[in-house]
Amino acid sequence: MAVVTLQQLDDRVRERADQVYASTITTSEIYTYINNAKRYVDDLLTRCYGEDYRATSVTFTATVGAENHSLSTLTSGTFYKLLQLSATGSNGFEDCKPYSWKERNALRANSVTLQPGDVYRYKITGDNLSLLPIPRAATRMEIVWIPQTVAMSSTTDSYDDVNGYSQLVVLRAAYAIKDKLEEDVTALSADIQAEEARIVASAPNRDAGEPAYVQDVQESFTYPWVVTR
Repeated sequence: MAVVTLQQLDDRVRERADQVYASTITTSEIYTYINNAKRYVDDLLTRCYGEDYRATSVTFTATVGAENHSLSTLTSGTFYKLLQLSATGSNGFEDCKPYSWKERNALRANSVTLQPGDVYRYKITGDNLSLLPIPRAATRMEIVWIPQTVAMSSTTDSYDDVNGYSQLVVLRAAYAIKDKLEEDVTALSADIQAEEARIVASAPNRDAGEPAYVQDVQESFTYPWVVTR
């Protein structure tokens, strides 16, 4: 898989913005424009190809006696959007479902516990993943999430240049430079539109061998909470 480094992007942006030998724009500014453009392209790819385009996952053990688990800790500071939370049950990993605020107090009561085979309910509150009922046993869980765009700061920092899509990063960064310098951006604007159109046109189905299908949303399990006496 092709990769592109920050140094390579810097060189390409300077060339496209006619700043190869100029010192009007600092390297720090160019890096900022590149990272801003990279965030835009990452969001565009996720929007076009689907939320699982950049998805990643990790398993962890729920902390006994703790309702809140730090998302920053679980995802090494990369959490952006949650896609799925699973917990091990009698049949292996099973889906966890979110709870509402009206259910919170009932679910976190000291008298509430899980029956074998049931799974936790969750809610994202700030930087925390809330699990209810409060775990009373160490439970293996898996979180699947969309990560944030990681900023590039070192010249050797790199990322996957899927199908040459880094060209849009270069064009948007070059546009930002010329716009700041109050130079003509007509050609860059047209190139940006063309490159975005290319990405969107190739996006309908990443899995070209199999079409998308309707998702089964029928519950295959219930939550018969048990109140211990």
